[in-house]
Amino acid sequence: MEENKTNNVFGKLDEQTQKIDDISSKLEGVSIQDLYALAKRTWKSGDYVTAQKYYNHISLLKPLEWKAPLYASLCNFHGFHDMYFWSNATSQLTSIYIGTIEFLIGRDLSKNEKEKELIECFEIIKDELKKTKDHYFKYQGSYDSINNEYVCVLEDSFVELYEYVFENKVNNLADFDKYLSSELIDVVRITGKLSSKVTEEQFNGILELSGGSQNLNYETLIKTSKPETELSLEERQEIALKGKMYFEYTDKVISKRLFKRNLILGLIISIFSIGGIIISQFGNLYCTIPLSILLFLGFIIIVKSFLEREKVPCTSILSSERLRTRLSSNGAIVVENAVPVYNIVFYTLSFAGFLPLIMFVIYSFIDNNVPIHISILLACFSIICVVTLFLSIILKVSNSAETKYFYLYNGKKYTGIK
Repeated sequence: MEENKTNNVFGKLDEQTQKIDDISSKLEGVSIQDLYALAKRTWKSGDYVTAQKYYNHISLLKPLEWKAPLYASLCNFHGFHDMYFWSNATSQLTSIYIGTIEFLIGRDLSKNEKEKELIECFEIIKDELKKTKDHYFKYQGSYDSINNEYVCVLEDSFVELYEYVFENKVNNLADFDKYLSSELIDVVRITGKLSSKVTEEQFNGILELSGGSQNLNYETLIKTSKPETELSLEERQEIALKGKMYFEYTDKVISKRLFKRNLILGLIISIFSIGGIIISQFGNLYCTIPLSILLFLGFIIIVKSFLEREKVPCTSILSSERLRTRLSSNGAIVVENAVPVYNIVFYTLSFAGFLPLIMFVIYSFIDNNVPIHISILLACFSIICVVTLFLSIILKVSNSAETKYFYLYNGKKYTGIK
């Protein structure tokens, strides 16, 4: 029964070009509550396109309704979008929030009715703001790679809403301003950044309202949050020469995947090298030498995987893409390739390990003094090591994930220095 009713509703709603009166007549018998129930159900199921249809048509039937147009607008900011969309969505959402609040404040309602609707509106906005904040911290690397000052855009959104509610003196809704203050201070504390648009008076008022830590100092935050584009040439040179250069993968999933991959490869080479060394004690002692070399190589790969788990230090001898920073004769910052120590060691140990190992394994089969089962076990351990080693080389060469470079200096992260 309900399914047939839903299909009939869609048949009526899809006639977008008809006048409101015609739509109203075709929807006769379908209550606004039913449309809201359908909209809510499709919203919760993640079908935002369908939910937007319902909310849009509720707006047509009830022009003074605020909730439906708000949700219809929010549908555009849910579902799958790329990071370029999300990095530009915050200011648009802020305009939608303020426009809805402004509409409610201007409505000719009794004081109690208006406050009741504003409270409901603020609860919706609070939920959306939390999702925006959580989304940023979940994909912070991706946001920062597109706009390394995005956190300031997020903070500006909280401040703009805070100021609007404060200036309009919305009665009995101080909890919303307190919520905005707490969320803003939380972002500032986690990132150590504060938007330059926030005045000292605003910040101190927000800090006091949030009950936040007095360890947050406005002047210190503004100084450390200074955009790289505003840094002087001398400051940029100092950061480039004295800071540590890193790169990280734009997609954090790639970082986790590479960490697991390198760790597993290193462990396989190490474990089977140890097994081969033990087996060789009962047969061909010569195999101990190349297996020890491979064991050392496996240990290096394991150390490298942990060293590069979050970010890759470009100047480290274990970095496959080793870089160094210097100043040119005219004072320009130059980033150039340095001697790739790890690559040299990796390939040298690889060939120094597996070539003699293969030769000694073959020799063990023709040596009558080595039991055949020992030779077979030794061959199995050696083959696994060599195959894993070649797999490591192939995967190492094939990695071409997108990366971004930055410097760490005095505990602060700088991008775009070079």
